[in-house]
Amino acid sequence: MTISRLHNTNGAVENGLERSRAIGTRATTIAVTGIRTTIGRGLMAALDADPSVEAILCFDIVGPQTPCQKAKVVAVDLTRGDCVDVMARHLAEHRVRALVHLAFRDSPTLSPGASHELESVGTMRVVRACLEGGVRKIVSWSRSWLYGARADAPALLDESQPLRARRTDRFFADKMDAERDVLSFGAPGRARIATLLRTAPLVDPHSPGMIFHLLRDTRIPSIAGFNPMWQCVHVEDAVSAFVQALRLDVPGAINVVSPGVLPLGEARRLAGHRGLKLPRSLATALVGGLWLSGSCRVPPSLLDYLQFPCVADGGRAERLLQLTCKHSTSSTLTEAAQCHGAPASSPAHP
Repeated sequence: MTISRLHNTNGAVENGLERSRAIGTRATTIAVTGIRTTIGRGLMAALDADPSVEAILCFDIVGPQTPCQKAKVVAVDLTRGDCVDVMARHLAEHRVRALVHLAFRDSPTLSPGASHELESVGTMRVVRACLEGGVRKIVSWSRSWLYGARADAPALLDESQPLRARRTDRFFADKMDAERDVLSFGAPGRARIATLLRTAPLVDPHSPGMIFHLLRDTRIPSIAGFNPMWQCVHVEDAVSAFVQALRLDVPGAINVVSPGVLPLGEARRLAGHRGLKLPRSLATALVGGLWLSGSCRVPPSLLDYLQFPCVADGGRAERLLQLTCKHSTSSTLTEAAQCHGAPASSPAHP
């Protein structure tokens, strides 16, 4: 079948917002893509323990990493065009009303074509399958970093701000394309809900990912003369946000962030970094060489976030998702450092 890109809409409008229960009132089946992502693993456990969830329809190449009694795995590869018919059929058969889309890479890759097929084209296919399968709601993962790190960034970036991350970097461009298609699914007047959860840099203290690597790797320098404010979010709080987004109908983009911010230098010290600083030009050359050699998980474009601020406002999640994060930026990084043997110190500004 032919897959066509949907038109863009602004899904962040709060006027006339209707909030109702999607899970919690009767047994239901929830569909999930990306079950092995950092958030996916936690969400699977949360849904498995929820008595109102009858089954979890898992669209992935492989099954869950840990036992999940409610999981029903459908072998689907989002990079293949035939996945649309397979997904739509199972969504309709199981009368799925809500799908959580998490099939995004945790970190950049040296194979941007593969990422594009998974994230940009793959999301387009997921949306088409949901339309054909009668799904009412999509809750999709996105990143607060899509706002971009810039010298002229507001102190707090709310959901009305434009996305100004580098479109020349596929890690960002594909996620922007995905946002566009998910929001189009929930265009006003179509009786469908599209929720985008833009998480701050995600940290799982027990499984260090790209963000903790970026902060801790002593080969990645800070930028001389710059010390922007930083924030992150604990994976447990991110999972709670997805659970709440399934329970409540809140259309549009929502920032998910831990309370509190830290100067980058303090955040890096908490993670175990020991203060190498270079001018941006030298830092770019160094990190670019490490990236191209495959010995570093961070491309030079991410140095923007070590030079300029990108701090998101989490007020909308608190008001509309009733989300209360249990972990601050400081406590999240401290926990991660302790889990991985870093000599953490107490932050000057909690």
